[in-house]
Amino acid sequence: PTPEQLELLRKLARQVVSQLELRLNVSRLARHAVEAEDEVDRLAETLKQQQELRLAQTTFFNTSLDLLCIANLDGYFLHLNAPWEQALGWSIDELKSKPFIDFVHPDDRESTAVEAGRLADPSHTTVSFENRYLVKGGGYRWFSWNASAKPSDGAIYAIARDITDQKRIAEERRRLAQIIESSSDFVGISDANGKPIYVNETGRRMLGLSDNGQLPKSIADFHPPGAYDELVRKGVPQAIAEGSWMGESALVDKDGKEIAVLSLLQTHRDPEGKVTRLSMHARDISERKKIEEMKNEFVSVVSHELRTPLTSIRGSLGLLK
Repeated sequence: PTPEQLELLRKLARQVVSQLELRLNVSRLARHAVEAEDEVDRLAETLKQQQELRLAQTTFFNTSLDLLCIANLDGYFLHLNAPWEQALGWSIDELKSKPFIDFVHPDDRESTAVEAGRLADPSHTTVSFENRYLVKGGGYRWFSWNASAKPSDGAIYAIARDITDQKRIAEERRRLAQIIESSSDFVGISDANGKPIYVNETGRRMLGLSDNGQLPKSIADFHPPGAYDELVRKGVPQAIAEGSWMGESALVDKDGKEIAVLSLLQTHRDPEGKVTRLSMHARDISERKKIEEMKNEFVSVVSHELRTPLTSIRGSLGLLK
């Protein structure tokens, strides 16, 4: 071929190569486009899942009956749910406006600061920590806290539960127990089968039991046989049927000495109505019984002395006739 023909062939070859390269690049671009589209779909799905998760978390956060919060390590609330406003009366903005320690009862601030400081350690988890928070209208509410921190986020995640009512009930029970323990009367509690659970200080003293001594296995050990039989025959059935029974009975101490008492027997039931406890309140009436016996003896003697001279007079009058 001539030089002109060779040059023409070279140009043609270069064009063919360019076309092939173009087609190859188009194919690559198409493949990349498909891959990019798939990646966009995956990212969109991930974003959708993240949005759904955030929505679920927000819904849970806002609908939980517990007091949920997120605070920073500087001691300020960042996020709080609606029950905080209901529990304390402060708005969310008011609670976030100053360090949370300012809402804590002065007597609880030191322990609260110490516990919050421990959360700087990622391995530490707060469990059932209790303190009191100020109510806007006055007074305080008791909270029980579970919390953990994520120092990398600079955040503390916490759940608080209002235990004010439980605290009040526990205090009322403590006072009632103190009143029962210090009562001047016998107070005893047994299970439904008659196994003693508790006897107060006066009762232990009346029965001759030591303060820390083990209680007898049955309430039968508290009573002489006759009194126990009467209790089982009449007292317990009436208490079960009507809720209580009152009557004279007797206790017996460890030495066998009988103690006359006026007893009030009561039944205690669970929410289903099943008897779970029996309680007895007994007052020592030994002195009263002694006085009654003395009065009866006096009346008997006087009556006898009065009848004796009258009988003699009648006899004498009979002789005179």
